[in-house]
Amino acid sequence: MRCHHARYLPLLVMGTLLTACRSKQPIQDAARSNSSNDSVFERVVEVAPEQAKRVKIYYKDAKGVSYGSLANLFEQMKAKDIKPKALINGGMVDIDGKPVGLLIVDGNTIRGLNMHNGKENFSMGKHGVFAITKSGKALVFNPAERRSGAFLRSLKYATQSGPLLVSHGKIVAGKDWNRLNSRSAVGVTKAGGVVFVQSASIGLRAFAEACRKRGMWDALFLDGGGYSCVAREPSEANFVQRYAGIISVE
Repeated sequence: MRCHHARYLPLLVMGTLLTACRSKQPIQDAARSNSSNDSVFERVVEVAPEQAKRVKIYYKDAKGVSYGSLANLFEQMKAKDIKPKALINGGMVDIDGKPVGLLIVDGNTIRGLNMHNGKENFSMGKHGVFAITKSGKALVFNPAERRSGAFLRSLKYATQSGPLLVSHGKIVAGKDWNRLNSRSAVGVTKAGGVVFVQSASIGLRAFAEACRKRGMWDALFLDGGGYSCVAREPSEANFVQRYAGIISVE
């Protein structure tokens, strides 16, 4: 699936399992939640504020080769006896499979901020970054507000995507963003917890409203279309699409 702008190619895969991840609790099925907050979400993965350091981003292996697919990363993690609770598509890539915007992995900047403005998802509205600081705090922020070198050096993991959906508790998605599609997003609650969600077909504005209702103080669109992904045990499906950053909850 290509973005509206020819430079960008968001590659995602449809997850098969519905999961919720809570600190100090096993994975729980969120498929049949009766909560009105969850009514539009097919998948929900939550991490408590004090457990945010469990969230990491992967890009290349020890040989410098991009993991590329969820299945490949999952198999390499399994070989190291790492058992992720969930793997999430971290955002968009260009036609060469490289990250479109900021990507920081284990404190190393792979690519810097991309402040391009355009009509494709990545560049419409406000830009956004999901990050985990070196102190273990989760953030979703507008890089136009926080882009100093000192601040960026404080981040251990970061992935840039767009558009920003909720900022400081307020919906910033445009009222005319009504095109229906499946969606995935990451949000941070006011208390600092992390929430990953995936929805069925919905407009971006309505998706943003659902994210805020779910308790996200800040929320960032990751990607959409029939390939949106928030999944567990990806080896059980054909997760072979190319990714730049892959988010892992461990």
